[in-house]
Amino acid sequence: MLFGESGVAKGSSPVKYTSKAKAYKTKSPVNTPTSRQIKIEIPDASTSRKRALTNSDNESDIEISELSPLTPLSSRSPLKTTTSPPRRSKLEEPWSFEGLGDLVWVRMSPDSRVFDAENANDGDFIWWPAKNTGTTKHEISVSPYGISGSSVSSIRARKPSCKNILSLTDSLGRPRFDTFSSARIPASVLGSPRKKAKRDTSNTEAKWQAAVGEILRAKEDQDDGLPPIEFALSAASRFASAKTSSRRNDKGKGKLSIDNFEAEDSDEIDWDPPEPDELLQIPGELILAREKSDKNALYWPARLLAYVPPPRLKGKSRPKEPKYKIVYLDDTDKEVPRSWFYACHEPEFATCQMGQFESHYVDNPDEDDDDNSSHTITARSPSPVPLSSFPGNFTDLSIRAQFGYIKPVLFAILNDQYQPAKVRHDSFIKGGKARAGLGASAGLRGTIPPREIDQLQKHLSDWCLRDEVRASTRMEESAEPIAERHILEDIDNAASSSKSTFTGNSSPGTAHHTTKENVGPDGQGTSKSVLPKDPMQDLPASPALTESELPPSPRPTLPPSSSAISLLSQEDIEVELASKLPLPKSTRQKGSPAYEALTGVEKITYCLNVLLPEAVFQLLLWRNGHRTSIELLSEAEEVELHEKAEKLAEETDWVFDIVRLRETKIRQMKRAEVKMASAGTTRGGMSSRPRRLSGKY
Repeated sequence: MLFGESGVAKGSSPVKYTSKAKAYKTKSPVNTPTSRQIKIEIPDASTSRKRALTNSDNESDIEISELSPLTPLSSRSPLKTTTSPPRRSKLEEPWSFEGLGDLVWVRMSPDSRVFDAENANDGDFIWWPAKNTGTTKHEISVSPYGISGSSVSSIRARKPSCKNILSLTDSLGRPRFDTFSSARIPASVLGSPRKKAKRDTSNTEAKWQAAVGEILRAKEDQDDGLPPIEFALSAASRFASAKTSSRRNDKGKGKLSIDNFEAEDSDEIDWDPPEPDELLQIPGELILAREKSDKNALYWPARLLAYVPPPRLKGKSRPKEPKYKIVYLDDTDKEVPRSWFYACHEPEFATCQMGQFESHYVDNPDEDDDDNSSHTITARSPSPVPLSSFPGNFTDLSIRAQFGYIKPVLFAILNDQYQPAKVRHDSFIKGGKARAGLGASAGLRGTIPPREIDQLQKHLSDWCLRDEVRASTRMEESAEPIAERHILEDIDNAASSSKSTFTGNSSPGTAHHTTKENVGPDGQGTSKSVLPKDPMQDLPASPALTESELPPSPRPTLPPSSSAISLLSQEDIEVELASKLPLPKSTRQKGSPAYEALTGVEKITYCLNVLLPEAVFQLLLWRNGHRTSIELLSEAEEVELHEKAEKLAEETDWVFDIVRLRETKIRQMKRAEVKMASAGTTRGGMSSRPRRLSGKY
């Protein structure tokens, strides 16, 4: 008959049969009630059977070693052994503060009292894993693991010794306690009924297992993630024992297996979900993703929204693959695994098959600039008249017409009278680092396509800088007399005056306003500061222009800036008008004294870094319905509108950005292939032996 089978119903005892219990069986026969009566000296055989199991198990786990002989124990011996620490081998070093380390075992009660000689008989004590948080000459502060939800975060051992605090591992590097029963030290075997002990310790045992898991992970972190071999073997043995015990206890009727629960709970606690891809920016990463598991499916522009870790494991359940929440270009969102999409740093981002979709953007904004004649016609036509408010869809207007609605704000900025842009204006005037820092935020364009930004810059440049650019261009050419150069610089105003004489419908006051506003041909050029190769190829303007076609402005408009200005020459009509009409003294709009003190190149940079970003802000306000009048509002209202515009400018069309990133990736890969091919050809054509000079001697 095996140990523990006689007189005990199946499933009625949670005692674990360890190697120590087997050693006890070989030394002392326990297959008869008589031997148990001698052991505990209790006259009732049935009572001794039920309680001798618990006594034997606890004694064997704490005091009995396989290497030491057994000695008869009296019924008082358990009380005497509660004050002694676990038996240490002869190789164990003497106890000391220095030998404890950061990770320790603390002997404590369920109410977080550290064991000492005074409270030795006050209840059960257990060796609990803890972290050494501070050591003084006479006491040690520890923080127990596994009780983070408790109000007790730190306890003190006021009389530290080998009886109440030990290092995590023994002299062989093994954990001192690998089972709950070996760490638990009850005050008295006869102190409480068996069913009550079972009910009270089940929850504590689960917490102890969780605390051991935490301290083992902390030990692995101290060892750079590589636990000692003793830890690995100990953990494997512990979980294998729990698994075997759970199978044995499952045979019981109407009983929930505590060991099985511990194994599942330990797996759930010890398992950590995988981390997201560290190369991905979450949220916001631009990707190409497919919509189904088929690897040959089309990939569509998408953007990462969040990382969705898999749920915690339970028992033997298979770990699930983590997913990422993404949104496609059609605003549909989906949770997909990592293998369903490619980021811009992956080669497949350029090689995967992308689906076709409609886009309002032009991949190459310069391809429409090849036909200079069409630009000239647009530039020579009069500007449309802006209404005080536009009731329809603002985006239905041309860029040139939209530009007429933002001129009052640009004029105020140029004269340092627009409070929301004063910081940008003052930073540029100050110069140095303050001016250099404006370039970083000057590229914000919101959802305005690059081609429209290019057109806006051309109209802004012609409206603001045409006189300065013409003068600098002709100075470089040095082919015209100085007098003729001055005439050509003022030709725009003369052209505006002549239009009223052609129709006869303009009043002198209106003609003067048009002259001062300096509304004339809107030149078009590239989006960068590059002058056109041949700025003199302009078509003549139509002679039948009415004054109503010119855009009125509530105040003189300021010359906006653009670094890349392609201005169209008007020599044909300029010479004719100059011979017929008197020229005003000045056609250029004046800005603030600080602006007028800038050089020609600085004015171009001012337009790029100050006026152009503000022009983009105003277009975004008009297009999104936030601004409905060309008149300037109060300072508080303008500041509020400007804040809205800044937020709109940060919103980009990420679909077009993905297309550009893909094209850039393709070009990079092609250049790399060409470079590798050329390098291989060079190496293949070289001989290992140096060639001799082929010459005649």
